[in-house]
Amino acid sequence: MPEALILGAGVMGSAFSVPLCDSGCGVKLVGTHLDESIIETVKATGKHPRLGISLPAAVVPYTINELSDAMTEDVDLVVIGVSSAGVEWAARRLSATMKRSIPVLMLTKGLAVSGDGELVILPDRVSALLEVSNLGEIPVGAVGGPCIAGELAVRRHSGVAIGFRETHTLQSVRQLLNAPYYHHHGTDDLVGLEVCAALKNFFAIAVGAANGANPLPIVVPCHRVVGSDGNLCGYGGGLHIKVRLLALESLAGAGL
Repeated sequence: MPEALILGAGVMGSAFSVPLCDSGCGVKLVGTHLDESIIETVKATGKHPRLGISLPAAVVPYTINELSDAMTEDVDLVVIGVSSAGVEWAARRLSATMKRSIPVLMLTKGLAVSGDGELVILPDRVSALLEVSNLGEIPVGAVGGPCIAGELAVRRHSGVAIGFRETHTLQSVRQLLNAPYYHHHGTDDLVGLEVCAALKNFFAIAVGAANGANPLPIVVPCHRVVGSDGNLCGYGGGLHIKVRLLALESLAGAGL
């Protein structure tokens, strides 16, 4: 059975264990020092307190003090699921415990400043920090796309892009994620993937602001915008008007 190690037991790191397990992988979920209560709960009950679900049976929880025990020779993939502020800390902890060169897949999004003062994508910053491990080249890639932790945890269909510059690494990592609801395509454009993943949040904010300020909600049909969970959300004229407009459109579409 392939083995994956996830560093970070927050909602996205833990949710990512679900498609990995459903693809036949064993998962070692290592919490950071901020995740101690989460790991304690998972160890005691098997349930993630923030996601509100029972994690798959193939998930084995570890505290950060047990990272060395979890990082065994049979680990095939390392996943970083910490906040952007903790990425450099995570890279240094991994550098001190990794026993061989294996792919590192980043769920964390953002940009960083390199040692030379240049703005770089997080995978490149992590790659530079892992070089001190003397394990040779360690491929670092990323996942990007409109994937919400709560939806992934309950196996709703999600579509993402997985990026590695090395073609063979990209193929091997994608083979570890073959759950039927986790749809992904591969890319070697790691910079494009990371920049787009970071900017999509700004586009979402811009669309939301434009909808809120829209003075012509019928001519420009912002009443058709729904929330990320598929439910109706805020509307300048009130949700009751949004419901009526959608009902009228349904009747018109049916020829009534």
